[in-house]
Amino acid sequence: MTGIKRVGIVGMGLMGGSLALALRASRPELELIGVEQDVDTRAAACERGFEVGADITTLVGCDLVVLAVPISAMAQVLADVRPVAGAALVTDLASTKTEIMGWARVIGLDLIGGHPMCGHEGSGFAVADGAIYRGAPWVLTREAPLLEALVRSIGAVPLIMDPARHDHLVAGVSHAALMLSTAYMLAIGESSDWAAMAELAGPGFRDVSRLAGGDPRMYSSIAATNGHEVGVWLDAVIDSLTSMRDQLADDPKALAARFEAASRLRRQWRQRSADVSSG
Repeated sequence: MTGIKRVGIVGMGLMGGSLALALRASRPELELIGVEQDVDTRAAACERGFEVGADITTLVGCDLVVLAVPISAMAQVLADVRPVAGAALVTDLASTKTEIMGWARVIGLDLIGGHPMCGHEGSGFAVADGAIYRGAPWVLTREAPLLEALVRSIGAVPLIMDPARHDHLVAGVSHAALMLSTAYMLAIGESSDWAAMAELAGPGFRDVSRLAGGDPRMYSSIAATNGHEVGVWLDAVIDSLTSMRDQLADDPKALAARFEAASRLRRQWRQRSADVSSG
């Protein structure tokens, strides 16, 4: 393959739609083809000038096929895409990698696993935004120069990473966070004091509970395909919370030291993120 000229995107929701918008802005020479089963999403994308249909055979002749569908639909979509992909590069945008790569391997599809570390709790083409990819790490499960160049063209940063390593790390910085947000929202929201607390809730509550407002189906699929690794990090967080709970009464100095350590670590992360973005 000498280059990518025709890109097919299966799934035109938040991630697929945002990718289409980003590519139209940064790579206007590309021919973009969308495949979307949801009638309303398809109509919304067509209204924005994209060529989107429901027939997966329109992917024939694409140089790159991007699977931007929920994990729960991925196994079937992989099977549907395999006969029409031909020589195209095929990648996905899903939040977990090991099981999905296994599904592709079983049916003989050469999938380059992908996961852009961006997005928000909204869903559908109506909230698509090409800017969400700017500065975002984009994990790929192996080197693929043409795909890496396309990722860079929309402002994202390609990172090559083994699927199992990806699942372990992302469980810590993403999947455990959504579990914690959900648990916090349930603990507070199901309390008999919730009505009174809701009147007082401000930025701190909003920040911690934000992920709990995400797509329950996506969260369930993440748990189903990366449960072990999520459990590893939840155990670590539970241990940390348990220690902090004990220190509330027994060792306030140690608790204060935890606050200092956490604050320092977050400042270091923010600085590193700023350095990467500016570089």
